[in-house]
Amino acid sequence: MTAASVRWPLVGREVELRVIADAVTNPDIDVVLVTGPAGAGKTRLADAVFTAHIDHDLPGGWASAGPSLAAVPLGALAHLLPMDALDVAGGPGGLRLFATVRTAFATPPDGGPFLLALDDVSQLDDASMSLLAQLVNARTITLLGTHRAGAPLPDGFEALAGTDRAVRVDLGVLSQGDTGVLLERVLEGDVAGPTQRAFWERSHGNLLYLRELVDGALAVGALQQRHGLWTLDAELSGTPRLVDLVMARLGGLSPAGRTLAELTASCAPVELALLDHRGFGPAAVELERAGVATVVVHGGRPSLRIAHPLYAEIIVAQTPDAERRRILLEHVREVEARGSATSTELMRLAVWRLDAGETADRDVLVRGARTARAANDFTTALRLADAARQSGAGDEIVGLLGDALYELGEFERAGELLTGALARATDEMAIVEFAVQLRNVEFWGLNRPEVAIGVQRDARGRLTIPALQDGLRAAESMTLAFADRPGEALDLLDEIGLMVAPISTVAGVAKAAALARVGRTSDAIGVARRSRAEQLGLADPGEHGHPSLHLITESFALTEAGRFAEAIEAGHAAYREALDATLPLSLAWAALNIASAELQRGRLLAARRWANEALTLSERASLVNGQRLARTIALASDGQRRCTSDLEDQLRQLAMLPRDAGFLRELEAVGMAWALHALGRFGEARQAIDDGLDRAMTSGLIGSEAYLRQEAARLGWFDGWRRVDLLVEASDSALVAARADHVRGLVRGDPATLLRAGTALESTGADLAGAEAFAFAARQFVEAGDSRGARSAQRSADALTERCEGAATPGLDQRQHRVEPLSVRENEVATLAADGLPNREIADRLFLSKRTVDNHLQRIYTKLGVAGRAELSGVLDRTVSR
Repeated sequence: MTAASVRWPLVGREVELRVIADAVTNPDIDVVLVTGPAGAGKTRLADAVFTAHIDHDLPGGWASAGPSLAAVPLGALAHLLPMDALDVAGGPGGLRLFATVRTAFATPPDGGPFLLALDDVSQLDDASMSLLAQLVNARTITLLGTHRAGAPLPDGFEALAGTDRAVRVDLGVLSQGDTGVLLERVLEGDVAGPTQRAFWERSHGNLLYLRELVDGALAVGALQQRHGLWTLDAELSGTPRLVDLVMARLGGLSPAGRTLAELTASCAPVELALLDHRGFGPAAVELERAGVATVVVHGGRPSLRIAHPLYAEIIVAQTPDAERRRILLEHVREVEARGSATSTELMRLAVWRLDAGETADRDVLVRGARTARAANDFTTALRLADAARQSGAGDEIVGLLGDALYELGEFERAGELLTGALARATDEMAIVEFAVQLRNVEFWGLNRPEVAIGVQRDARGRLTIPALQDGLRAAESMTLAFADRPGEALDLLDEIGLMVAPISTVAGVAKAAALARVGRTSDAIGVARRSRAEQLGLADPGEHGHPSLHLITESFALTEAGRFAEAIEAGHAAYREALDATLPLSLAWAALNIASAELQRGRLLAARRWANEALTLSERASLVNGQRLARTIALASDGQRRCTSDLEDQLRQLAMLPRDAGFLRELEAVGMAWALHALGRFGEARQAIDDGLDRAMTSGLIGSEAYLRQEAARLGWFDGWRRVDLLVEASDSALVAARADHVRGLVRGDPATLLRAGTALESTGADLAGAEAFAFAARQFVEAGDSRGARSAQRSADALTERCEGAATPGLDQRQHRVEPLSVRENEVATLAADGLPNREIADRLFLSKRTVDNHLQRIYTKLGVAGRAELSGVLDRTVSR
């Protein structure tokens, strides 16, 4: 597949398309001019309008001007003109030419004028321009022209386009959102968020450049489908055509202009005052007029930068290495000679020196690394920190180095460096810094929660300053909260003496997560919001973790509360912030929260899409816990949709992940149970649910236990169901209460309880579970002979089902299903019986008595209208399980 092999759809141009289409059919409009920068899609847009015009059997013609035809009289229009018109074109009969062409282009009175579409009017020859002016003024044609912004219009066209019978449509570049939509339509699949961002940042919404970037990435295999998502696995590279397009823009530059372009591409933004000092003032004007560079304000000073990031990349790539090194070093000396460099400039100076093959001052490298870390540029921070360490920097740089390695997924190396630095540290502030960073590496990176907790406790024992001890208590409480030990986390938080920022902002994340886990969801949401507001009010909000972490925690707490729409909104906000800040781990967790909320409200396809995104991000960040949760959600989605083709492989992939006490580990049972159930491995599915319930009960995870008990009941297993009463008492979550009613209704077969559960689930946004509650209530009404109640309940079930993509809820229309639906347990028995298993073995697999299996089979035969086992296989595919 290549980008050139498909016709790219028009995306983000709906308004412009409608304006142009209306204008060309308006009898009061003679000229429509579509203008915009090169690559904005002017020709494509004009072609779409022209094609629609011709498809309606309306008269028209297409012409293209260009440099090769500019010197040929009527060269652009020759193919549209009749032979007798060309015969008189060279003589003194300008009026005869016009008269001949006018007759040829004439249309019936009710047919509207001839639509002449002309691509690139700035290249039009004089003879063609003169003829077009006459035809337009005579109302013989409507002229639809395209024009590259910045290029001069022919004199005659300026006059035509300046009247009140002309419409001008200015095209800009595509927005970031429209760029993402276009990519997904062209590639015919979902595109990962970071990949969309990469294409946007490199193309800046220029359609021509975007197309070449997509083609180049596909050609070299940098753009691949992974877990159902198009993902960049390597740096973006363009095509030779893209290089030619950019270099053509430089072809007319003077030697000084070309030199300045190379300097600006390598070192932008460059202060105009510095360029004037070096004699580049006229060349800067030349670059700006050519559209190669633009003036911006950088650090409060007017500066020059290359107009498009692709120009800069290609100019740098086409500059010989020796020449580029010379340019870099000359510029470094000029900047250093001026003095008073800012921290950002120091970072840039250090990078330029390294790029030129020289070493930089150790202190400059350290300050540069800190500046890069503050901007979340972890790759540059790692490069500068490594160089500083090689230049003699000691443990002063290890914190920066460890942080960068952690964010880039190099956990082993980060752990080794931080462990040594922590052991050597004597300054208490350094002990806290190294201990917190090592905690992150051990817990989130290496999946060793006990080691992480031990690191924090050992470090706390070395401290004498109470505030610093409290700082480590806050950090340890976060580990406990996310290691499924929320009670211990809350107890430890109570030991903190003075809860002030930044201790309180770190503690806020831990407290919100722990409170949500133990059922205090309202408190959790409030804590998450207050902590975020407090952090945003700090002088440096990102110094002690990024504020998006509070949004991620808030999203989780909202999901536990059953406020799914708000949870998804908070998750998307966190995702955008993490994407803007280039935080791979936060990005993965934001995607996981979105996927989890979508799953629990029954949007199974949306859940699968975000699980794919989370899995891709987690693999790239080496986040094992994230990979486990993403695979759990994918299994639950596919299992409920009965998409069994790769469930076995997914289960194997899940089993290969390291075993640990990771966050939400108990909910792995949800995905496994639905997948195993879909595969007919009912005993294993039930065991998975039981294991998950054991973990949830042991750790006091109220919301998780309620979720697991509801899923068990949906699958037909009710052991221990009375615990839902205790869960409701222990939680303020409306979702826990709704789930408890759902379980009670399924156990008792009570339509009134099921209706109440369906209504409560619908109010939380849990549409799929609500639909099932209403559908089961409808069945109970049927059995009770209440047809009115059954119809009402089924209408509610159908309405909720329509909101759940990828899900299906059983109905009562026997004409459609022809057989009475089986319950989940009956379906299990029937499936195993159809596979030829004897009743005793079926009983063992399903943890039932043999008598119960015998009774189930008799009811199954009656419902399906079959005589016995031999006929089961033929009708099972027509049953609908609850």
